[in-house]
Amino acid sequence: MYLDEYKRWLAADLEDADLKPELVKVEGNDDEIKDRFAVALKFGTAGLRGVLGAGTNRMNIYVVRQATQGLANWVLTQGGTQTVAISYDSRLKSDVFAKTAAGVLAANGIKVRIYDALMPVPALSFATRYYNCNAGIMVTASHNPAKYNGYKAYGPDGCQMTDDAAAIVYDEIQKTDVLTGAKYISFAEGVEQGLIRFVGDDCKKALYDAIEARQVRPGLCKTAGLKLVYSPLNGSGLVPVTHVLNDMGITDITIVPEQEYPNGYFTTCSYPNPEIFEALKLGLELATKTGADLMLATDPDADRVGIAMKCPDGSYELVSGNEMGVLLLDYICAGRIEKGTMPKNPVAVKSIVSTPLADAVAKHYGVEMRNVLTGFKWIGDQIANLEAAGEVDRFIFGFEESYGYLAGPYVRDKDAVIGSMLICEMAAYYRSIGSSIKQRLEEIYKQYGRYLNKVDSFEFPGLTGMEKMASIMQKLRDEPLTELAGHKVVKVTDYKKPEETGLPAANVLIYTLDNGATVVVRPSGTEPKIKTYFTTLGKDLAEAQAQKDALAAAIEPNPGVRKIATMLTASIDTNNFLTEAHAKLRPVESPTAGIFLSGVCQGPKDIPETVAQAGAAAVKAIGLLAKDKLMTNPCTAKPDELLCNGCSTCANVCPYGAITYEEKEINDHGIRETRRVAQVNSALCQGCGACTVACPSGAMDLQGFSNRQIIAEVDAICR
Repeated sequence: MYLDEYKRWLAADLEDADLKPELVKVEGNDDEIKDRFAVALKFGTAGLRGVLGAGTNRMNIYVVRQATQGLANWVLTQGGTQTVAISYDSRLKSDVFAKTAAGVLAANGIKVRIYDALMPVPALSFATRYYNCNAGIMVTASHNPAKYNGYKAYGPDGCQMTDDAAAIVYDEIQKTDVLTGAKYISFAEGVEQGLIRFVGDDCKKALYDAIEARQVRPGLCKTAGLKLVYSPLNGSGLVPVTHVLNDMGITDITIVPEQEYPNGYFTTCSYPNPEIFEALKLGLELATKTGADLMLATDPDADRVGIAMKCPDGSYELVSGNEMGVLLLDYICAGRIEKGTMPKNPVAVKSIVSTPLADAVAKHYGVEMRNVLTGFKWIGDQIANLEAAGEVDRFIFGFEESYGYLAGPYVRDKDAVIGSMLICEMAAYYRSIGSSIKQRLEEIYKQYGRYLNKVDSFEFPGLTGMEKMASIMQKLRDEPLTELAGHKVVKVTDYKKPEETGLPAANVLIYTLDNGATVVVRPSGTEPKIKTYFTTLGKDLAEAQAQKDALAAAIEPNPGVRKIATMLTASIDTNNFLTEAHAKLRPVESPTAGIFLSGVCQGPKDIPETVAQAGAAAVKAIGLLAKDKLMTNPCTAKPDELLCNGCSTCANVCPYGAITYEEKEINDHGIRETRRVAQVNSALCQGCGACTVACPSGAMDLQGFSNRQIIAEVDAICR
């Protein structure tokens, strides 16, 4: 099936000149073809996200056209203005994909409002609401590496698309042929027909006015003398962030020069994510050099913002998303109460995986804290509920631990522009009273307790990744954990049971331990990862960290596993766990014969499962030792001594150490001479074929799979 689709793409007259060479390059490579064509990128509430390239499982103009046709079919049933807003960031082909989407919409008679230059997520959400659109499209892969791009879909409320709407769009996508099914006219033709128009300056000004209206202490920054280093990480944040900061009086801004202008290759950081140190490294170096009060960075689509705060000793310390969420909540509440601008019955919202410290701070200020599922659309949903009740002004702040913040109902997604504004205003305020962000954070910990929130991730790449993740989550439900790192599990909250949680169903498990710590396990919605969120509370950082380390050790591989795997020629996955030969058919055997697996070397397990698995491994081992003779795979390598030149290439690539060399007398067509030739230990050889591929003289072949035998089979089939 996937081969047929590959051949169809290969034969097609593809408009994108980059795609055909890719397809030609992978010809004959079944694994590569399967990865590109065996499945299609799944459209969900977060839209599409994938690696750029040719194929149904890649981001390209044809996949974008197909997705947009599905979206268009849904829009045409919705009535209203029949308008869609579009924006895009600095990623490779983002502008191309944005104009491609506009061309599909216009071909379907749907009006388009598209930004004339790259603009971030909050600008798209705002434009969708400003023009009363039926939907919005943001072309971005957020903070993923440069090889990715994506396509976020928004509903008429400016919030990411609901599950129901996304399901309808996905069904329509399934009905649309990826190469030929979408209606399409050129961008220029759409403009000429009046169907495609650019977002006006009035909309842009309204966005900036809405953001700046959420200042807690207006005018403060003009005299505070805040010194800032800022990096847009080569993304879309440069123009809107600096515009707002300049308007509020922050003018001493040094932009990281290497990361100032749009660059979809992100050459200075492989992972343009303000959550990680590497992305902020250049900014930190510049901050140290200039003596800045604050170093700030936004991700490529400017919906996340991360900072490094200056400490009393002149060093800089990264602030986590949880810490910044608490700091902003505290600052907004205290400032609004001081200025008399706090609404009656104020509401704040956070995700269930974000720190419970925020709940304590909200309670202190008399703010209702609502906890929702992970994903900012659920925070947007709470704002919509307040709006429907005529109480939208009650919403003062929302945040996620993943560096996403929003203060105000003007958009329905996280906004790094207002996040940057409020962080800088907060830093300026504390500077004006002789304090700092660092000092205020320590005061909060002293008042409420030393909470520690850490996230560990486990990657599961490839086509089987999603299946493995699903299997792990199901196993955790089928065999519930009773203890973790010596602490009893006192409560398990399964968010797949909405009748128990009061929230929509979600693939999330929360374990509450007898020491008050919590561990949250959930698959990522945008990456092939399972994330574990640890929350611990101690009298100081050292105690909280020790609790976290103990919990994490229970689900992390031993640091020395790679050394052991190398010694035993055993396989390990991307998380440094040993892998079995087959998850169902050979669960306790490694791909290397005679090496058996049990327990936590394969992944986190409880004691009963470990014991059961160890028993199965022991039976396998006894089964070998109890026999007089060992049975091995007959498909082992065999050298042709006449062709072997003794180069050692085959021995170097053999993963099992099955090939040695010896000096041997060879009769080469009547000529006797001593040569260095390869010898294969058939008991060690696993028939992998690595040596047959590597041998430069063609001396090595697999018994039962020799070239002569395979050619004979092919000839027989073709007759």
